[in-house]
Amino acid sequence: MSSVPPLAPEEFILRRVPPHFDIMTLADGSHRPPSNAMMPRKLRDGSVETALSCSRLLLTTPAELLSQLQLMEPSIDSTGWKVCYLRVSDVNGIRDGDNGYLSVVTDPRYDIPVDLGHCGIYGANQQPCPRTKIAAKKLAAIARILTDKQVCSMPRGLSVY
Repeated sequence: MSSVPPLAPEEFILRRVPPHFDIMTLADGSHRPPSNAMMPRKLRDGSVETALSCSRLLLTTPAELLSQLQLMEPSIDSTGWKVCYLRVSDVNGIRDGDNGYLSVVTDPRYDIPVDLGHCGIYGANQQPCPRTKIAAKKLAAIARILTDKQVCSMPRGLSVY
């Protein structure tokens, strides 16, 4: 198994946003996901995600992140999906109610679809994330949606800029 570099505060992480979510347009013309796109989702077995699934831009490009959808079982059409980004230090600065601060934790995936950059946003002390709607709203407020052109052309690296 490959080792992955430690997570750095200045890194950016990426999260897929399904097409059924309404993307918000901000006054400056940028776009962000709605807060419900930053909440744990229900899994097929009825349980709820313990972390918000993301990937490190350092190890996974936005295009690779979307192409993973086709490798899932069952395969998912990536048409209409968006990718948002967040800075690790900004995520780690969000309070999860009275529980403490959110944290980003590396969680490489070696099964198909392989994603060495996979990571998760957890609540305080790696409790399920976010435990409060307020935390989800704060995550959505700092997240920004990449343009389709950025998704296609952005290389791996520390920054989206």
